[in-house]
Amino acid sequence: MEYADWNDNFGTSGSSITDGFYGYEQSSGSYVVSRTPTSGDPSPRAGAGLLRMEIHTSDGDYGSTGGKRIELKMNQDGSELPYSSANGMGPFGDTYWYAWSVFIPTNHSGDGKQIMGQWICHWDSSYNPPMGIDLENDKWILTVKDNDAAVNQVRFDLGSVQKGQWTDWAFQIKWDRPNSSDDNTGFIRVYKNGTLLDNAPVTLGPYTQISNDGCTHRGTNTYTATTVGEAANFKLGIYKRTSVTWSAPTRFCYYDEVRVGTDSETLSSMSPGGGGGGDAASVVASADTYAAGGSTGTNYGTATTVSVKDDGGSSVTYDRIGFLKFNLATLSSSPTTATLVMITDATTQAGTMTANQVTTDTWTETGLTWSNKPATGTSINSVNIPASTVTDVSINVTSYIQAQFAGDKTASFALTGTNAILALKSRETGTSNAATLVFTGGNGSAGLALPCPRFFRSNDFVIRRALEPLRLKDPSICSRSLELHCGPGVR
Repeated sequence: MEYADWNDNFGTSGSSITDGFYGYEQSSGSYVVSRTPTSGDPSPRAGAGLLRMEIHTSDGDYGSTGGKRIELKMNQDGSELPYSSANGMGPFGDTYWYAWSVFIPTNHSGDGKQIMGQWICHWDSSYNPPMGIDLENDKWILTVKDNDAAVNQVRFDLGSVQKGQWTDWAFQIKWDRPNSSDDNTGFIRVYKNGTLLDNAPVTLGPYTQISNDGCTHRGTNTYTATTVGEAANFKLGIYKRTSVTWSAPTRFCYYDEVRVGTDSETLSSMSPGGGGGGDAASVVASADTYAAGGSTGTNYGTATTVSVKDDGGSSVTYDRIGFLKFNLATLSSSPTTATLVMITDATTQAGTMTANQVTTDTWTETGLTWSNKPATGTSINSVNIPASTVTDVSINVTSYIQAQFAGDKTASFALTGTNAILALKSRETGTSNAATLVFTGGNGSAGLALPCPRFFRSNDFVIRRALEPLRLKDPSICSRSLELHCGPGVR
């Protein structure tokens, strides 16, 4: 995983920083600075540092684009990540994660379009990016194309901008072209503050949104002309054309916790972690099992899947109810949001799963059976599960977790389903596959397992220092020092 959290005061005012990125695109007069907060800055999303980006109407236009911009970008050839394709990026059929936290100031002017992030998949000046996330009139807008013609453009309303606070974005994208050689199973999952936006209103284009289908967008999401080996070049920053409305001469925002990873990552590992302006933490299930109505005395606590099914009839012979338990004691305050994230097993059928309250936490993983299972309580929320797919599914469980934190600080869930065998990976297949609660706002010591920064790239000079202690996802990758590389033009 590429990881940039700007935890150190690497830059000075006016510096151009490429922390974890290949380089930048910058109009004259704009700037990006990495620093510890000064007067007027927000607290970092996590750690000690953040990134401020700023553009002005007086800046020079960048190239022939007719706009002002400061954008960090990933490497064009995909060498920034351990891509799975033998031909570099080869995004078709592969799935990648892109995540970041952004802070929009309270005095932000909600006027004409301002590009905040974009993905470029075909390096030809006649092609615009096939995907981008913009701020338009105080709304977050996602645009998806399968070719450069506006007629094939789809736009999604991702909700109003929340000024004066951090917003966490995570995009899980399976890249797919409208080519006969591709499998046409592309998708985009957009998570905002840990919640999947699978019911985002469509504001333009030939696309019908299916509520709660597990995706923000299904189908092709890049160009026919994109070739294997062309990276989904990710760019993050501020870009505003000169021709659109500028109601204020200066635009600025802050970024932190930027992460880009392959499909081996999860929503949990891509979420921000540590202290600062609203922590994110995660807690892995301390117990998971299921009960089967056809085997009332059997315990399934060591099974590799948690199985869920309700055939809808009066007989319970084929019914299965999953159970999860979480210890919330590692949180020192009640979380602002709580999301239950689970990973489906490849054997799963398609159906709807519901997370329900459980009124007692006395059950045990190796002792629960159908005969002694606790009662299923009030339903919380549901999620649709696709067939034969290994993927994250998430359910907003905020109110229930807040109530459990105020009580005995233990939360149990009963998982019920429809007339299909729904299969989730259990913690017996590894901690990374276990059901996880992802929080924002709870200043907990649970802490997300943080990936080590793999490298910071530069063309001019290197600053080295010993790594500060981190709770590492993979400690073996951190037997080296931290490198910062700054691009040309540092002043």
